[in-house]
Amino acid sequence: MQVAENLLWQAYELWPGAILILRGEHSSLLTAQTAQTMMQRHPRASLHEVAGVGHWPTFRFMSQLAVAHHFLLET
Repeated sequence: MQVAENLLWQAYELWPGAILILRGEHSSLLTAQTAQTMMQRHPRASLHEVAGVGHWPTFRFMSQLAVAHHFLLET
């Protein structure tokens, strides 16, 4: 398991582009600690936490869409 995890981190760290980390405030899969680690391990990562949401935002609200729209157009 450790070997696979290390390979994933290596691939993540070598990604040449910007990364948008979207995290639901109540996610039990992507913890706040893991999201912070992701921020520390990639210089072009940005984190947006969606309040009141579980694992993945559904993009039903303009405020959620605006985050993705800004990321896609500005990076």
